[in-house]
Amino acid sequence: MKPREIIEKYYEYHATDWDAWIDLFDDNFLWMTSVNGRNIRVEGKKSMREGVEREKKGYSKINEIPLEIFIKGNIGVAIVKIENVTVDGVPVNAKGACYFKIEREKIVHVEIFFDSVALSPFYNQFDKEKHG
Repeated sequence: MKPREIIEKYYEYHATDWDAWIDLFDDNFLWMTSVNGRNIRVEGKKSMREGVEREKKGYSKINEIPLEIFIKGNIGVAIVKIENVTVDGVPVNAKGACYFKIEREKIVHVEIFFDSVALSPFYNQFDKEKHG
């Protein structure tokens, strides 16, 4: 698959076919984002599977829509709109950008840039669990 196709599949499979989504990644990939001062770094498929379980536990609806995808060689950037809902029924709406690096038809690096305040309802659920 070409980089554009891989990125399109990333959004097509996200939340609908988790196994196919994880198969898009290289075994030793790096996925990064920053939310509310937390730098989140996921390395490798085992860690990503744990992250998927957290998403399934925290969201009742996951809908990430690529508005535009830009490709230059093996690098891609997607402008994305999120329309998610937490398990508590709180909407999580945001726009952002995702950087992708693809090698040997696998995603080796993803870095996500979103308005961290908009994503707070998802992460705050887990803070409540930790702190009562």
